Amino acid sequence: MAQRLADSFDTVTLAHTPPFRLGALQIHPATRQVSRDGRNETLEPRVMQVLVALAQAGGAILSRDDLLARCWGGRVVGENAIHRTISRIRHLADDLGQGSFEVETITKVGYRLNVDGAALPTHAAIPFEAAQSPGRTFDRRLVLGGVAAAVGIGAAATYVWNDAASAHEPSAAARELFRRGVAAQRQGLPDQAKQVVAYFEQAVEADPLYADAWGSLAIAYCYILDVHSDVKEETLAGLARSAARRALALDPDNGDAQAALVFVKPFYRNWSGAEGALRRLLARYPDHWLMHMQLSHILYQVGRWQDGIVESRRVLDLDPFLPMTNAILARALWSAGRLQEAESAIDSALARWPGYFLLWSTKYSMLAFGGRPAAAIAFVSDPDLQPTFGMSPTAVRERVLVARAIETRKPDDAAAALAASRAQVLAHPASLPHAATVFAALGELDLAFQALDAYYFRRGRLAGPAPQPIGPLIRRSTDFLFMPPTAPLRLSHRFAALTQAIGLADYWRSTSTVPDYRR
Repeated sequence: MAQRLADSFDTVTLAHTPPFRLGALQIHPATRQVSRDGRNETLEPRVMQVLVALAQAGGAILSRDDLLARCWGGRVVGENAIHRTISRIRHLADDLGQGSFEVETITKVGYRLNVDGAALPTHAAIPFEAAQSPGRTFDRRLVLGGVAAAVGIGAAATYVWNDAASAHEPSAAARELFRRGVAAQRQGLPDQAKQVVAYFEQAVEADPLYADAWGSLAIAYCYILDVHSDVKEETLAGLARSAARRALALDPDNGDAQAALVFVKPFYRNWSGAEGALRRLLARYPDHWLMHMQLSHILYQVGRWQDGIVESRRVLDLDPFLPMTNAILARALWSAGRLQEAESAIDSALARWPGYFLLWSTKYSMLAFGGRPAAAIAFVSDPDLQPTFGMSPTAVRERVLVARAIETRKPDDAAAALAASRAQVLAHPASLPHAATVFAALGELDLAFQALDAYYFRRGRLAGPAPQPIGPLIRRSTDFLFMPPTAPLRLSHRFAALTQAIGLADYWRSTSTVPDYRR
C-alpha cells in the first residue's frame, strides 16, 4: 500500500522551519510573520502550521487526517477547527496575498495549495523517516508528540502547577467551553463525541492550568475510543493518558483524571482489574456518577444484572437526566426479568428523549424478542419514532424482517431475516453481536456461534475475507450473551466453552461470583 503523504513528514515545528516564499509573500514560520512590500501580518500558530503543511505538500492533496497528524499532533478535533483555520488562510490569500496562492477544497478528500510562481521550501522533500531512529513507527511518534503537546511546559514546572492548583481561577472563556463540553458529554450521543473533545481541547487551550478541563478531556478521549472505530487507537489512548496526567499534575485529587486512567484500558478480559480499580476510586469519590456508570457496565458485561442495576440506580440518583443510563437501566431490568419495571423505565425515558438511538433500539428488542413482534414492526416503521442518529434505512428494514420472522415463523420470512442480518455483518463487522442475537432468537444456533467466533476470535466464514477491526483497542462486548434473546445459547454445551475461551469463567472463579443466569 502506498504511504500517505502526511506520513512523509514530521509534525510541523515552526521554530525549525526555515523561511520560504509563496508567490510574492515571504513566510517566516519561526516568528509566524507573513510579509509583502513592507506590510506584515502575524498568524496564529495553528494557522501557520497548516499553511506550512500545505506548502510542503508541493501541490499534493492533504486530507483532514493528514492535517490533524501534522498540525494537531493527531488529536481529534471538531470539523469547525479545521474549517476556521482554512478560512483564516484564505483570508490571508485574499488580503495580503492578492493572487499569490489559493487553498482549493477537494470535496470529501481534503485541501490543496495552488501557488502562482511559488518556490516551495527546500526542506519539503525531506522524508519523515530521516528524522527517526530505525524501527520506530509513525504512530509511536504521534503518541509521543501528543503527550508532549498535552504536557506543554517542561516537567520542572509541575511543582508550580501543583502549588497554584487550589488557588487557580479559570478564565471566563475556558469556563464557558468547559460548561458546554460537560452538557454535551452527559447526553452520551456518539455523533457529539468529537464535539465534546473539541470543547474541552479549546478550554485547555484557553487556560492551560484548568485541571478540571484536562480531566474531562481525558475522559472524552476515552469515549471516542468506545464509540468510533475510525480513530488512531494508540494515538488517542496516549492522548487520554497524557491529558489525565496533566490534570493530576495540576490537581492530584482530580477524580476524572484518575477515572480516565482506568477507562482507557479495554474492560474486555480485564473485568476484574477494572472492577477493583473503580471500587477503590468510588471509596474516595462516592458521588462520581461516571465511575458508577462504568462499574455498572462491567457488571453487566459479566452477567451480573442485579448487581449492575444497583449501580445504575445510583447514577440516576446523582443525575436523573442522563439518557444513556436510563436506556441501559431499562435493558438491565428487562434482562433481569423485572419486566414491569423495564417497561415503565423505557417508556418514561422515550417520552423524555424521543429519537435517542439506544432507547429506541432497546424498546424494539423488548417488543420483538419479548413476545410482541407485531408491535415491534409498527414501532420501528414509524418515521416519527426513529432515531435522529445511528439508524440507516437498511438497518430499519433488517429489524422489520427479523420481527416478521419471529411473528410468522415461516421459513421464507426466517430466510429473509437471516440474509439481511448476514448482509449487515459483511458491511459492518461491529454488528456481529446483533447478528448473533438474531440468529439465536430464530433458533439458528450454529450461525449464532459462528457469529461469536467471528466477533471474539476473527475466525470462520462470518469473519470476512481478511481480519478487520471490530472496534478501537479490541473493546468487545459480552453483555448481550446474557440477555433474553440469547437464552438458547446459554442452554448449549458450547456456551461453557465460549465463556472459558474469552475469560469470563476465569472472572467468575477469581471473584467468587456467579452470573445471574446460573442462580
